[in-house]
Amino acid sequence: MDAIVEFVTPAALQQCDITPPPSKSVLNRLAVIHALCGKAESLRPYASSSKDAKVIVDALACGGDHCDVGESGTAMRFLLSYLSYVGKPVTVTGSTRLCERPVAQLLDALGSLGAEFEFLGREGFLPVHIIKGISRRGGVVDFSGGAVSSQFISSLMLVAPMLDDGLRIVLPATKLSFPYVEMTAEVMRRHGINVAVREDEVAIGHGTYTLPHRCEVEGDWSAAAFWYEFASISARQSIRLHGLRRESLQGDAAAMTLFARLGVTTSWEDSACVISRGNAGERHLDVMMGDVPDIVIPFVVSCLLSDVTFKIGGIRHLRIKESDRIGAIVANAAALGYRVEWDDCTGQLSWSGERLTRIDAVPVIDSFGDHRVAMAFALAAVNGKVKVKGIECVGKSYPRFLSDISTAGFKVTGIWKEYCD
Repeated sequence: MDAIVEFVTPAALQQCDITPPPSKSVLNRLAVIHALCGKAESLRPYASSSKDAKVIVDALACGGDHCDVGESGTAMRFLLSYLSYVGKPVTVTGSTRLCERPVAQLLDALGSLGAEFEFLGREGFLPVHIIKGISRRGGVVDFSGGAVSSQFISSLMLVAPMLDDGLRIVLPATKLSFPYVEMTAEVMRRHGINVAVREDEVAIGHGTYTLPHRCEVEGDWSAAAFWYEFASISARQSIRLHGLRRESLQGDAAAMTLFARLGVTTSWEDSACVISRGNAGERHLDVMMGDVPDIVIPFVVSCLLSDVTFKIGGIRHLRIKESDRIGAIVANAAALGYRVEWDDCTGQLSWSGERLTRIDAVPVIDSFGDHRVAMAFALAAVNGKVKVKGIECVGKSYPRFLSDISTAGFKVTGIWKEYCD
């Protein structure tokens, strides 16, 4: 579905209150822990918070011989280890795009622990049939040979306490999105597991997960980044974000520091995170964002609309996300009239300030079916209306996004009403 997005509220309307969805990253980890404790259904109340949340909660609770995770890359990775631990023969598959995202490193690791698989299509990709589960003894997984997804490491960490001898994971020299590994470790510690994270390894002994009487999931800092983007490019006085934690498990809480360089201030009032545009911010940014890939796109759009030139490194892995996010940034920036360049040799995304002639009076944004692309570029409507193709994909992580931006002064037309409620 396509939508026209425009910003219609005058700057005089000074404040809005927003509650981002529960953290998808924390929820995914809790879902596996609860399933390992035989309590998969206990997180059912959170399943409606996003399509990804529903996918993993449903998959962990179903127990069938066929598991379709749709477009959820996290569910795919976490479930491959969980289902390999369970050991029941099952086929794991997903959307066309998900079946293009490599899983060979994770399956090789599970294979080293005794699991057996059959690829039903291309070698190293979904769909895959789990023939035999991992040994319950445990052992060592060695990822020292090269870069590896943090979700592969987290996936193995979550099942490690269930193994008799635990698990030692030798880490690669290049650590992609490593704050997510540290998040996994802290979630596990809060549920009774001793986890040691060192420079070159993660060590987890045999243990028993303990569940709290009440489960609460903090707000999603990845979703909050879009409101930091909005604050950086609009004249609104302040935005109150509810449900976030200042001392967060999430690496994307780095949005506070990153967007401060664009002039966005953060304060805390009555447990609400209050953000607003303060000083003008820096005029050129040279940053590494490998640890926070999910907030790269809103950060880039903020820079473009604020006329802040940039060089961003460490983000080569954005090419294998829900879309090729590097390609999506370059294409959609061009639609808005900015020449953003990608250097594949250096792995650097940059904008020198060069402008392009816009082809369309109303720029056409292609979401490429990627929720983060759709949300970040929809907010570019602050500078004039845009058309966003496939905007319904926002439901993957933030179902109320269109409703929330309507509260903040945007008008969204041309889509089914259900996506604005």
